[in-house]
Amino acid sequence: MKNKTIIIFAVLLLITVLVFVLILNKSDDNKVVVNNMQKTKKIKIAACPSCYSLGKRLDSDKYEFIKTRATAESLFLISSGQVDFILAGKTLKSDEPELVGVPIGEGYSFLS
Repeated sequence: MKNKTIIIFAVLLLITVLVFVLILNKSDDNKVVVNNMQKTKKIKIAACPSCYSLGKRLDSDKYEFIKTRATAESLFLISSGQVDFILAGKTLKSDEPELVGVPIGEGYSFLS
């Protein structure tokens, strides 16, 4: 009787350990996929013609530089969620949406 109890206990312990190891392995695999996805996502920046030269300085592995015809087009892209940031060579007009802006050099504004 004691031998059967010991065998049952050992089998249950083995099954518990195996399930625990499988669960840990599964969660580690998911973390790797999520981390890789985050690393490959590029930050999208739209820029009007006066800022095209700044795009050449950006790391193409980290940033996607989108050339627009005008600041108005860049504003449309950011308001519709298609880009993360916009670069403009002017300050916003009174009829344009108020966004936080940071000067990045003489004659340039960085709008986000």
